[in-house]
Amino acid sequence: MFSVSFSGIDVEPALRWIGAGQTIISFYTMPGVGHVAVAYLLYKLATPARYMVTIGGTHMAVKMLRNLGYMQPIPKSESLRSLVKDGKTKVKAKYEEYQDRMDDMRDELKEIASKERKLK
Repeated sequence: MFSVSFSGIDVEPALRWIGAGQTIISFYTMPGVGHVAVAYLLYKLATPARYMVTIGGTHMAVKMLRNLGYMQPIPKSESLRSLVKDGKTKVKAKYEEYQDRMDDMRDELKEIASKERKLK
């Protein structure tokens, strides 16, 4: 967007087209306004279009991937709840497994430290 403001694009007609007030138009058409301000304005003007392209493109991509079989359909709410519950159970089991490992490692380190103290 910054390079567009350097190329000499007149932003006044674009501002009039979107219905901007004279205060805004006069601010951006002043001689002292830098390229950064104009680039920021152009960025803000293009933002809704970028969002629409992103949303539409994502929707089309998901639909195509589902038709090709690369994505499964969204599960119903009951199965989604069970997936979350299963996930929580798995995470809890992994946490307990790692906790047991840490306890074992702590015990081993204590044994090693006590053996070293006895050697001194």
